[in-house]
Amino acid sequence: MNMKPRRLTLAGKIAPFIIIGVATIYELRYVLWDDLYVDPTGEINFSQNAKLSSAINRYMEMQSKLKTTCVHDLYGYDDRYGYVGLLCGVFKKTNSGAYAMERGSNIPTRVEFDRFFKIIKYTQTREGTSFDSSFRSLFPKATKSRYLQSQKQLNNLMKAGLQRQMSK
Repeated sequence: MNMKPRRLTLAGKIAPFIIIGVATIYELRYVLWDDLYVDPTGEINFSQNAKLSSAINRYMEMQSKLKTTCVHDLYGYDDRYGYVGLLCGVFKKTNSGAYAMERGSNIPTRVEFDRFFKIIKYTQTREGTSFDSSFRSLFPKATKSRYLQSQKQLNNLMKAGLQRQMSK
């Protein structure tokens, strides 16, 4: 029984390269196409919304297993989602007069709400090397400049967190 090894066809030879290439492009899509962001659901409103803001803080505090206080910077909202920079933690004022969090998190978060601004669920960006792609998959491009600006003003948000924590 003399068995000759089977030769791969051209398709069999290039198929692994095609699969690897497609997977690589998919993973790098947010790097390759800089303007690739999720589309908003309706028009983005950049004004403050007291009812939505209050609902976000209460909902996120209820989700925490620790006794934390939540405050946020509302980057904008559309017909279905609110786009926020969320700070949840225990806040304090340092000896130097700056504000800080003893424990907690600072994570861009997309909250989904109904027509009465009741929060249904939330999705947070991933950390590390996946941050940029997860931000783009959750936040419309119009919110990016607000996110960058809010990161420069975290001390003000921590001050608001301490005030909210003390009023509880």
